[in-house]
Amino acid sequence: MGLYEEELAVARNLALAAGHIIMYHYRGKAHVNRQFKAVQQGDAEILREPVTLADKDADSFIRKELLRIFPGDGIISEEYTENVEDLKRSMDRLRYWCVDPLDGTREFLEDNLFEFCVMIALVEGDRPVLGVTRNPGKEEEYYAVAGEGAYVARGDGVQQLKVSEVECLADARLIASRTHFPEDLLKIARAAGISVTNIMRTGSMGVKMGMLSEARADLYLHPRGGIKIWDAAAPEAILRESGGRISDSFGRPITYRRTLNGISDLFIPEGVVASNGRLHHKTLRLLNEMLQKGEVSIQP
Repeated sequence: MGLYEEELAVARNLALAAGHIIMYHYRGKAHVNRQFKAVQQGDAEILREPVTLADKDADSFIRKELLRIFPGDGIISEEYTENVEDLKRSMDRLRYWCVDPLDGTREFLEDNLFEFCVMIALVEGDRPVLGVTRNPGKEEEYYAVAGEGAYVARGDGVQQLKVSEVECLADARLIASRTHFPEDLLKIARAAGISVTNIMRTGSMGVKMGMLSEARADLYLHPRGGIKIWDAAAPEAILRESGGRISDSFGRPITYRRTLNGISDLFIPEGVVASNGRLHHKTLRLLNEMLQKGEVSIQP
């Protein structure tokens, strides 16, 4: 019996059920009630992003079930961040669940793109020890538990995940966001010798990290703020167990225990670098050389 056997079973079942909720809304997309959510800290608006009934309903379902099954755990989820005191209490628990009910809302709003997923992680100490990402449009699910490997399930088949063995930056297949492609990212790719034909653009952090974990890509760069801990937690658990590595732009681990004074403290302001592990040091060295020379910068 694995250390987190019950927790993994619950997370996978909740991701499956939340996926059904999301696809119900997807099929009736004219009625998803698209809105834009403004994230405020004090009087300042620090983020504006789309939110739909699919996000809210999936979030409500996952939160309700986790509270029922694991009443002693905290929960931090994307659609429930208004009360900073609640967030503090969750982060102060021995362990907490970190949930993004619909990662890739912009892609969800497109037809037949299927670059969105449910992401559920369990954080214990200062790292995610369990992660599940499920793409309900493609019916594929990535999952991992610390020390037990990472896997992808499609249909009736399950396959263990292992990152690629690419070691040369110029040979790397780089994943970039479908909706955000800053000029600095293109500068870094050029400096690394990565061909534009080796740059793949897709939505959802979960989808991107699945590609890395499955050796369908080698490198991901996001040299800017905007990524939150619920974007990174489940993907990190999966990528790490696949042999990959994720850090901020300076090589520091992403921290999941923070002093919270506001919603902005859940952001990862230094950006994110994820790789097959073999490319990580080379990528960080190049990126930091370019930062020091002022050739690129980390934007909010």
